[in-house]
Amino acid sequence: MASSAIFHFLPSSSSSLTSLSFRNSRTHLSQTPNFYKPLLVKASTSVDFSSPSKSPTSSKNNNWLWKYKDNSVNIYYEEHDKGSDEPCKNVLLIPTISDVSTVEEWRSVAKDIAGRSGKVNYRTTIVDWPGLGYSDRPKLDYNADVMEKFLVDFINAPNSPVNNSGKLKEPS
Repeated sequence: MASSAIFHFLPSSSSSLTSLSFRNSRTHLSQTPNFYKPLLVKASTSVDFSSPSKSPTSSKNNNWLWKYKDNSVNIYYEEHDKGSDEPCKNVLLIPTISDVSTVEEWRSVAKDIAGRSGKVNYRTTIVDWPGLGYSDRPKLDYNADVMEKFLVDFINAPNSPVNNSGKLKEPS
């Protein structure tokens, strides 16, 4: 069954409201009459999306070299923080393991978390999985064991972007 919709934006008498008219018609191969459903939507244009409690964030993208068996894999990651030297807590954001989920979909979330004002400062790190996103795609058997090994190495390696040794102090 095919269906089509037509939307009409009509100015209303109030300057801050707009009306939306909707007609739905179903078409069939047989002789069937069209059905019309009126729909009225009123929306205000005075919505304020600004967020005064957020601080601007700085962003840095880089590659981390992961050694796995005989492979050296460049792993893409991004860091977002307020750019201050004050102690902060690290937040690691990891996309879903799929070819459509990358750091791009987490970027606004990372900036939002890092930009929050309050008693705790946050530094967010987003990482692309090996073989996905902007990370290298060497010929590997990408199974759960490989991905687990990568995640453990990424978090615990002395040169890892999320390892605090010598970089940032955790707040007490």
